[in-house]
Amino acid sequence: MGQMRKLGLVNSTDAYNLMLNFYANVGQYENLDKLLVEMNVKRVRPDKATFGICLTAYDATSDINGMEKILHTIDTNPDIVLDWTLYTTAGNTYINAGLIDKALEMLKKSEELIPRHKRRSAYDSLIKLYASIGRKDDLYRIWNLYKSSGKVFSIAYHCMIASLLKVDDIVGAEKILEEWESSNVLHNFKDPNSLAPAYLENDLLEKAIKKGLTPCRTTFEILATGYIASNQMPKAIDSLKEAFLLRRSGWKPIRDTLAACLIYMKQQGDAEKTEEFVKLLGIPSHMLTDDWEKLLDYFFDSKADVLK
Repeated sequence: MGQMRKLGLVNSTDAYNLMLNFYANVGQYENLDKLLVEMNVKRVRPDKATFGICLTAYDATSDINGMEKILHTIDTNPDIVLDWTLYTTAGNTYINAGLIDKALEMLKKSEELIPRHKRRSAYDSLIKLYASIGRKDDLYRIWNLYKSSGKVFSIAYHCMIASLLKVDDIVGAEKILEEWESSNVLHNFKDPNSLAPAYLENDLLEKAIKKGLTPCRTTFEILATGYIASNQMPKAIDSLKEAFLLRRSGWKPIRDTLAACLIYMKQQGDAEKTEEFVKLLGIPSHMLTDDWEKLLDYFFDSKADVLK
């Protein structure tokens, strides 16, 4: 940073944003205020990136006073181009501080600034934030706006279902899952570790499957992860087998999930079932099935596509 000053490179908004971002990333938050004062002295105009960096830093440190100074500057300067993310960041800070009324004020401001091309990501953020403070009515209001804005992707269904579960609206979550099933959107579960507890705790996937949902590979992966967490290992193994049968070339399950199943089968001492399972993985039959660590290393580290 000092070298930049010596070379006379610190004279533009972009240069100051670079320094602000650097200090924020290394946790030297005390330097942010100094740089903002210096920008004011040198009459270097901040932009929305400047404020975004600072608000994110104040959010990380729960610095309400620092954040409110930035918000005052934003709100009293008509030349500043406003951005919806500035207010969701501020809203999150207020939520973490327990200042719910102020948080709601920020979220409403954010809603007013969402551009058409950012609606999906903005609605995802707002749904999560409203869920974190138990605002069920606002969840449904944003969800309806989301649906009216165009195609709803799988990540949005995930977000809404998880948010409804967070506010204990189990019936609502089931209805959204049914709505998802009736749509033409693929059931793409990208993060089974985070989704499994919520889905399994409320039996959502089992209920949906019984009602006609066609499970995909990741559906069974979520079930396997959840069953392991609840120590239902036979069900976990059966679910992982189903995931393998529905796999695409190159897919591999989470290592910890597979390891838990292999360890359990070794503990049960059923060599026949273990060999059958290992064969399903595509691992050569000459490898010892009781050495589960070597099996895992081969499965995950082999350059060969063992799933073909």
